[in-house]
Amino acid sequence: MSVRIRGSGMAPLAVLLALSVLVGCAANGGGTASLNSASAAGPAAADFTLKLFVSNQSFEVDPVDIEVRVDGDVVAVGEFAVGNQHNWREFVVDLEPGRHELTAVSKSGGCSLSREIEISGDRWATVSFWFYPETHYQPTPAQLVFDIRDEPMLFD
Repeated sequence: MSVRIRGSGMAPLAVLLALSVLVGCAANGGGTASLNSASAAGPAAADFTLKLFVSNQSFEVDPVDIEVRVDGDVVAVGEFAVGNQHNWREFVVDLEPGRHELTAVSKSGGCSLSREIEISGDRWATVSFWFYPETHYQPTPAQLVFDIRDEPMLFD
């Protein structure tokens, strides 16, 4: 299974360097880092793109750490500030068609999620951290929420 992530210009250089050290990858001239080192000939060509947007939607844990993996490979990692709650960071992941396992974990948020996703074309997805304690009008427990669509998402 081949998973590749491309930088969006919004991801900090430290994240890309950490990925290179942690999984032994190196960025090529096109701004793409391969996360699959199983083949000596290089990664398999991916057929589809997952545009993944990650955000913190809670003023209670700010910033919040979030790590997202696809098939065990880190595709997004960092500290996410809530800002004005319209603070999305984009990560572009190249995937082969078929089923993939997406997991997300937040240690400071105290939550995680796991979803099986089917890739048969380009997809757009979000992973958002939500937490509003009981002091708010509509309390929401700490949670990571995942959404995936087959067309671009509109953010307001």
